Amino acid sequence: MSEAPVLAVRIAAVGTVALLLALLPLMSILGIAGLLVWGAAAAWYGRIGLRLWRHDPRIVRPARTTYLVTLLLGVVEILHGLLALQAAERSAARGGGLLGGYGLIPLLAGALLVLIASLSLRAVSMMAAAQTESGPAT
Repeated sequence: MSEAPVLAVRIAAVGTVALLLALLPLMSILGIAGLLVWGAAAAWYGRIGLRLWRHDPRIVRPARTTYLVTLLLGVVEILHGLLALQAAERSAARGGGLLGGYGLIPLLAGALLVLIASLSLRAVSMMAAAQTESGPAT
């Protein structure tokens, strides 16, 4: 594997662990249900990150699927943030709007998810291309 894919895959592994760390507050806020749902997601991100770091040749398909789902969730969060900001604008026009800035939270979180997922998808594609060039893993 050439040096560029190694660095890109290592960055993707670190980004994946960053996603795991971002899920930790959700697990503590949502109690048992949050621990089950978000804990499973955090464990999966940890597993993907570890396998990427070790350059496991069988990680390409699960990583692509994971990052595509993460990309989709990021886009949904961006839409959620934009809709919340529009609702806050309408509320402020009628004299309300104490929680108007709330829409920035999902907007920024979604942008971060899209950024990490996009970069990680690129890194996994580079890893797959390097595996194809070097032949099948034994």
